[in-house]
Amino acid sequence: MKINPDFILRELAGEYLLVSIAEGQDAKRLLYLNEMGKDIYTHLQEGLEGQALLDALQEEYEADPDILKQDVSDFLQTLRQYSVLLP
Repeated sequence: MKINPDFILRELAGEYLLVSIAEGQDAKRLLYLNEMGKDIYTHLQEGLEGQALLDALQEEYEADPDILKQDVSDFLQTLRQYSVLLP
């Protein structure tokens, strides 16, 4: 997965934001992330994907593996929808 370089992760007053720095009227986007969303994004920046990503998150969160897998899949789909992840 390739992260769109037009997005940067910022923390502001305890909130995590993905901010589009792209030029153009349609390019300005702001996505609020929860703690897990921030962790997923950070792991993606580190190059983790697939099972390695799930394994890292499983170590950090005590979650049912099936629920975690679905949550990660849903989040990645959202990132694709907003062009944070490139095809």
